[in-house]
Amino acid sequence: MATILFLSWLRVAKPDTATGYQLDSITACVVSGVSLQGCRGSILGAAGCLLLQALRTPITMSGFSEEYRTLVTGIVILIFAAAALARRNERA
Repeated sequence: MATILFLSWLRVAKPDTATGYQLDSITACVVSGVSLQGCRGSILGAAGCLLLQALRTPITMSGFSEEYRTLVTGIVILIFAAAALARRNERA
């Protein structure tokens, strides 16, 4: 569904259209609470994607290069993955 919406917004379909969105997809999953081991996630966790975009939009609008956006994305992945690991260890 997301691909159909994305391509209808772009109005073009090329093999390399979404190149570079892999990290964004992984980050959105981690932030929204999807377990990296699989089988866990919730629709309510999708609000985490809004947090990610709220962090990245000011970087883009300020004119910083793509490397800073990637750095922020990586830091967000590390923070949320560490929090999920700590939560899982706490339950065990």
